[in-house]
Amino acid sequence: MPATSELAKRQQQLVELIYAEGLANVLETDNQFQQGLTVYRNNLRLSAQRALMIAYPVVTKMIGQEAMGALANQLLHAHPPNTGDWGQWGEPLPEIISATTLHQAHPYLSGMATLEWKLHVSGRV
Repeated sequence: MPATSELAKRQQQLVELIYAEGLANVLETDNQFQQGLTVYRNNLRLSAQRALMIAYPVVTKMIGQEAMGALANQLLHAHPPNTGDWGQWGEPLPEIISATTLHQAHPYLSGMATLEWKLHVSGRV
């Protein structure tokens, strides 16, 4: 197998491990590997939260950073990014909001998120 194919395969396996938080620790005996994986997972969560806070600034102001972080985690699990551009990720947030208790307390929140996504996308053209 060519070296580039092997590298691509290893990179894909790493991405799968990062996203597969529910799996048992794959290499329990390799503490350094687990620590590295934790760093990647934390970076993924924080990057997702930051991307949503940029795309949805009003919703963020309304619910706060902590709630936006929780929504980012839910969105990551339901709709992981499919490009390397975080600015293209986050469109399904109104659906996620509608499925949470936030929607019951603030029924206008998902509508605000829909409007903000449209503004976000139009500003990226």
